[in-house]
Amino acid sequence: MDRGSICLRAMILAFGLLPFIHMVGEISGTVSEAASPLSVSLNESFAWYGDMWPSTATDAGDIILAFGDGTGEGACIEAIDESGPSSRYNYSEGKVEINPAFERGSCPADMYQLTSTASGTDDWCEAVGCKKNQCYPLCQHTNVGLVFVNPDNVDICESWDGYSNTCLLRRDPPFTLDVTKTPPFSTDIWKFFADDSSTHMARTSTKPSSLLYLKDTGRLYGAFHHPAGTVERGYNAVSDTGHAWTMPFDATKKVFDDAKTWTVASDSNFTVLMFIQMGNGYEDYTRPDFSGMTVQQRLGDKDKYVYAFGIRHEYDAFTKAGNDAVRRLGGEEIYVDPSYESPSPQKRPGRISCDGKFLDPQQQDVHLARVKIDPSSTLATDPIIDRSKWEYLAGLDEKGNPVWSSTESSYAVRRVDGKKLKTVTQASAIYHFDAGKFIFLTGNFDEVRDSSCNATAHLGLFVADTPWGPWTRVDNGEESSRSIAHILPHYDLKPAPKVQVKVATAGGEFASHPALYHLHIFDVEFTLP
Repeated sequence: MDRGSICLRAMILAFGLLPFIHMVGEISGTVSEAASPLSVSLNESFAWYGDMWPSTATDAGDIILAFGDGTGEGACIEAIDESGPSSRYNYSEGKVEINPAFERGSCPADMYQLTSTASGTDDWCEAVGCKKNQCYPLCQHTNVGLVFVNPDNVDICESWDGYSNTCLLRRDPPFTLDVTKTPPFSTDIWKFFADDSSTHMARTSTKPSSLLYLKDTGRLYGAFHHPAGTVERGYNAVSDTGHAWTMPFDATKKVFDDAKTWTVASDSNFTVLMFIQMGNGYEDYTRPDFSGMTVQQRLGDKDKYVYAFGIRHEYDAFTKAGNDAVRRLGGEEIYVDPSYESPSPQKRPGRISCDGKFLDPQQQDVHLARVKIDPSSTLATDPIIDRSKWEYLAGLDEKGNPVWSSTESSYAVRRVDGKKLKTVTQASAIYHFDAGKFIFLTGNFDEVRDSSCNATAHLGLFVADTPWGPWTRVDNGEESSRSIAHILPHYDLKPAPKVQVKVATAGGEFASHPALYHLHIFDVEFTLP
């Protein structure tokens, strides 16, 4: 991995302080689901603007996080060029939109200061402190970016622009070409997409689903989806540097390879793919645990596999937009977001609430897939980025063993109470080595809206002995949460009386704490049932 000189002293607090459980005997499977005491507390906040924040850990213990729709940077002012298809910086034409709460004043070129009225800057001010009369540089908005945290270089954080405090590794993966680290930023990243509406939409509305780093291949993998919210296509990409990416996309013809991607059009439930993290570089998959067995042995895998959960949509609910937002088709009210009419309309049934402003979000079944790891593959032939190489959980046999199929199945992962494992939003999962358990977390388990449009939801945290379950819910169901939250991969496990995990989130609400639009790390502690 090309580390450079990265990152931030405060990340020690986020990733290195709290202990983890160490079990001295094998944990027996549970037969019934029961609530357990659970606590959530804010560990640290970082002035890195953006949302989503899925992550993975390299074999060296470095943490890579992906963010969506932000800058990934700290004390700088997000600027957007609204004049062209890129909706990004265009220094060469001088078309940069600046938040009206900032002005040039006495600041040097490309730097601005906060005015006396900071309307619409609540999230930014909460992150960086809103220091008036201080000059801040511009920083570039991106739909997807990568932040790289090197625990061995926490005193050094190299910035892209010479000003802002950032550990930014990459903007706009997996579509970007290599770009310079100094302004003006390259506009070449748009040369494939400037005049093509379908690929333009894919490019400008891509969001990160998940990340995975494999020591076996020395590669970083990203699962991406587009558009945000209600998804049309999901796809994987691979990189051996974190900069240049290989993906199932023909840049010459400007089309995706449908055979290698997951699409709603093909009725796929894996358009949002969530890799199960298994320690640094996925090494916990083959590391003997307290019982002397490896995950590979426990799961009965003769070959090495990557496992991943799948759902159909990042978040299956939209704000009503315009008079044509609701149409009656076949006697059923169907929501159609006009902004997604091309290339195909996004249609979702559901009850219109809040005076027609919102659809109630849809609970989604969680599905499971796996793919064989091939260390001898090239970037172009790596099976992880090829949908046709994956196999899917199609059910369980009479002994409870998984049945795998080369084609997708409607079978959903089960809980101990026989119900299906569900989530409203994009979620995450890890194997917790010391606990000897798989952990699945969704920051939005069951969102509902009342007649006044107030939304309530709950954290959903589940544990299981295998990815296919059965899964037991272990939270107390009382923590308020309306956010996309991701469990952080841990690289330093320590003994403690309870299981502790760290969760990254931004936006919405997590455990009754307003998680404003930048990175927050929460500590979640619970007792195994």
